[in-house]
Amino acid sequence: MVLQSKIENLIRPTIESMGLVLWGCEFHQAGNHSTLRVYVDGEDGGVTLDACAEASREIGAILDVEDPIKSHYQLEVSSPGVERPLFTLDQFSRYVGQNVKVRLRVAIAGRKQFTGAIKEINEDRVVIAVENENIAVGLNDIQKANLVMKVGS
Repeated sequence: MVLQSKIENLIRPTIESMGLVLWGCEFHQAGNHSTLRVYVDGEDGGVTLDACAEASREIGAILDVEDPIKSHYQLEVSSPGVERPLFTLDQFSRYVGQNVKVRLRVAIAGRKQFTGAIKEINEDRVVIAVENENIAVGLNDIQKANLVMKVGS
């Protein structure tokens, strides 16, 4: 989390100067094959492939100079997509009523994964309706969260 925050602080001004929104970033370390995934979005909710490519060049240049990641890694820059990851309480609050899949750092009631509708944001907790029960989860307890699109109607 600390590394991701540092990277976000380094690249946010450049991303915003390009007319984009820094949606979030993830760093996955897997031996010699680490990946830094940066999600950018347009201010109006869409981003082009060309904008992602330009953002990738700019982010790469910043990270080459600042060198916050001491090991070898692959940089990926993309749109958050339809089943976008959620990183902040503001992002969760934008999608109240939508379905979300959440993976927790520590199990609640013996489970680390839940899928349900975002009910509300209560202080620093996300309340999710799961199987006729409301589960309140602290933002810091969430390892990963993604919107889930319903198939069909």
